[in-house]
Formats: sequence, structure tokens, C-alpha cells
Amino acid sequence: MHQTTRLILSTVAISLLVSALLSWFITKGITAPFQSMIKGMQQVSLGELTQRPNLDKESPEIRHGGLNGCSYFRLSPYEK
Repeated sequence: MHQTTRLILSTVAISLLVSALLSWFITKGITAPFQSMIKGMQQVSLGELTQRPNLDKESPEIRHGGLNGCSYFRLSPYEK
């Protein structure tokens, strides 16, 4: 019986550790783009209008304009 209790407690401890790590990675994945956006918005509010967003890690919908193919971040033919 003592061995069963030890097994249950160690399983619970490992499960808590794994769930804490998993939730940390999920939280970082969700909040990192927002932190980047906030940093860019702060630069714009200070008058820095030449900064371009880094969309390399974003999905194709975000990188290439989302709905209807319109994008504010796509370079015009004159800017290439």
C-alpha cells in the first residue's frame, strides 16, 4: 500500500509539472505577438513611422493580407 501511495503522488507531481510547462509555452505563444505589436505601436506613437512589422513567424493569412488579399503591410510595386 505504501508503494501505491508513492506511485500516485509521483504521478500527480509529474502531471502538475508537465501541465505547468505546457501552460507556460502556450501562454508565451499567445502573448508574444501581442508584445511585438505593443512595441511597434509605441514606436509609431513616438513618431517612428518607418518600422515594418516582422511577420516571418505568422500564418500565411496574416503575412499575405488575410481576407480578400488586402494588406497594409504588402510593398507596392514602387517600393520594391
